[in-house]
Amino acid sequence: GGGLNRFDTATKHFDYFTEQEGLPNNVIYGILPDAHGNLWLSTNKGISRFTPQSKMFRNYDLKDGLQGNEFNQGSHFASKRGELFFGGLNGLNAFFPDNIRDNGYVPPVYLTNFKVFDTPIPGPIVRTGIDPIQLSYAENFFSFELVALNFTSPEKNQYRYMLEGLDKDWIAVNSLRRYASYTNLDPGEYVLRIKGSNNDGVWNEQGAAIGIVIVPPYWKTLWFQALVVFAAAGILFLMYRYRVNKLLEIERIRSSIAVDLHDDIGSTLTEIALYSDVGLREVRARAVEKHLNGKLNKVESLLEDIGSTSRGLIDAMNDIVWAVDPKNDSFEFLLLRMKNHAARMFDAKGINYEIDIPEAISHLHLPLQFRRRFYLIFKEAINNILRHAHPTKVQLTIRKEGRSLVMAIVDDGRGFDVRAESQGNGLNNMQKRAQSLNGTQTVDSEMRKGTTVKLRATIP
Repeated sequence: GGGLNRFDTATKHFDYFTEQEGLPNNVIYGILPDAHGNLWLSTNKGISRFTPQSKMFRNYDLKDGLQGNEFNQGSHFASKRGELFFGGLNGLNAFFPDNIRDNGYVPPVYLTNFKVFDTPIPGPIVRTGIDPIQLSYAENFFSFELVALNFTSPEKNQYRYMLEGLDKDWIAVNSLRRYASYTNLDPGEYVLRIKGSNNDGVWNEQGAAIGIVIVPPYWKTLWFQALVVFAAAGILFLMYRYRVNKLLEIERIRSSIAVDLHDDIGSTLTEIALYSDVGLREVRARAVEKHLNGKLNKVESLLEDIGSTSRGLIDAMNDIVWAVDPKNDSFEFLLLRMKNHAARMFDAKGINYEIDIPEAISHLHLPLQFRRRFYLIFKEAINNILRHAHPTKVQLTIRKEGRSLVMAIVDDGRGFDVRAESQGNGLNNMQKRAQSLNGTQTVDSEMRKGTTVKLRATIP
């Protein structure tokens, strides 16, 4: 059977009604109207009254006094007095529709037999107005039963329930299965709502409701999460303060070392250089007076070596003091020192020079060891040019290429045989420093055409 079909002559549209809409059975044997516009239908499962205005079905079966639930095809008749007749397998049912009255009683609805993991919660029947049920996060499985206090054909009572906070729609059950359960609920607040009807489908729309609170574990509570956030923030702050204090302490130590080196060792080396100069002048004066030039040559040479070595140590000490002093930590100051050193050395020898360093790379943040080794390679290259190349022009360029800092120093001096000089201390020291910068150094030179020294260092 296809259920009940209604054709709308105005819209030319069919409406379909089946068991899903409330018919007791989709097989319909007979249809009779009554004086109020209702349709009475005989089916395989009793008689049903259909109200077109509300599209509602009211079903009657053996328990309502029918001769049986199954009727026969074509066995139906309406008398002039309005009495309806339907024939079935076990006889005939005759009735006046006006004498069939619905049960208008609205039954109270209750929640009973509430269990947590099959353990009943002691106490009275649950209904609206009592305190919420509180369960721990480990008690997130519960079940319950529904009851509507209608005792006229109670097996026809219907029920609906919904757990607000989880369910989107009402869930319908009948008297044969008037229980439900929920499991694995997340911590939170829920409201369990229930509705019930009597045997004639009269619903208690207000129903009953009770709150259910699943208490979260302490590590999911707001206060614990706030405590964790504050604790993490406190730890980060303490780590930050510790780091800042360590940096400040290192800066103070560096400043103290710079001052001590300058004031103590630097002044001592200066005194040695001055004493060697004074001694050298004294030796030369005595040699002239007493005609001892030949005999004092060795002493004079030693004093010259002492003075030269002392001045070299003073120069190296100045570089160390400059690098250690925290005021010179920026790469910008290092580039300025390199420019000043090149200018001072080349101007003293009358050598033309060009320095090409983009402004953008002056803002790089580089660690102390990187800056110091980079500067020493530069300084060694300049010293080699002055001692050996005798150029007329020198070009210095520094570029940033990806994650590398590239320095090229080009001169037009005498040049040299790279293979013959590759074992020299100067080139070896420069190569070792380049490797310590995770970089490479190349030296290209050609006799009487000049030399190119290129350093490619990885920016840390």
